[in-house]
Amino acid sequence: MDLEDRGFEETVREKSRTDLYNYIKQSSGRLLDDKFAYMEDCVIRETNCPTEKISSLKKELKLFKWQFRQKWTAASYKEERFLQNNAKWLTGTRCNVNICCSNESKSRRKSDASAIIKEITKSPTRAYKIRKVITQNKEKNIQRLSTMEALSMFVEAGLSRSQYNVIRSARKQLYPCYSLLQKAKADCYPKPESFHVTDTCAEIKLQDLVDHTASRLCTYLEEVLKGLSSEEKENLKLISKWGCDGSQQTRLLLSSDPLLSCTRSRFMKNKKPFTKEALEFLIPESDDSEDTGAQYTTTIDECDISDDNEFD
Repeated sequence: MDLEDRGFEETVREKSRTDLYNYIKQSSGRLLDDKFAYMEDCVIRETNCPTEKISSLKKELKLFKWQFRQKWTAASYKEERFLQNNAKWLTGTRCNVNICCSNESKSRRKSDASAIIKEITKSPTRAYKIRKVITQNKEKNIQRLSTMEALSMFVEAGLSRSQYNVIRSARKQLYPCYSLLQKAKADCYPKPESFHVTDTCAEIKLQDLVDHTASRLCTYLEEVLKGLSSEEKENLKLISKWGCDGSQQTRLLLSSDPLLSCTRSRFMKNKKPFTKEALEFLIPESDDSEDTGAQYTTTIDECDISDDNEFD
């Protein structure tokens, strides 16, 4: 069905008996047949009814005209009485004029359905194949999450690897595998040679950190940068602020060395300062800290750090 036919079909369906009655009222003819002719002209004109459909339209309006003539006569040709007795009839149901323009579409739908049923019943496996094709087409419309989108969800939700795999098992077409998330996460860090981490310290080259930040921003804003002119690209500036807080300073004494771990544990339990010998071991000697050990030993009793229970 072309656009004109579709438009005609949708418009005609909006016509109710009240609309047709209003057309009759607008007519200046004295005879009822003249009013019916005016009503038909209004419907044809407003719905852009194709020429080949006009005869079908008039046939469908015959029932309405016959019913209207009977009810108008019963009301003794009085408009007030007619409206009072036939309010439900005018507004309760739609007029069947839409059948004239929908016959073609209905017959086409029936023929399409018949062709599909005939194709399905050709062989026992044909129905399964058709259903499989329909399912595959639906799956193609599912948009898979990008690796960065999945990683963002993984981090913000605080998921573990097992939790993510459980979620992914329910919809593998939507979520990328965990190994891709690991690779994307590694790309978020600077080059391994730019930082150094041990049990007692962590350091990173500031220039490498800034370079990595700029590189990631350029990757994320690639579409924006493509729209910039050459002059604008040459004058781009990165303004950033870098620092750290002291929320993790309580862990500075953590170490894989059993003696250091034992010393920290005893200090946290007893709240006693270290002995001079312990301080000399923990704090390297320097010109500015010669009296550091004496300062501690003159204020509290010495504590024994050789308790074997601390190593259990």
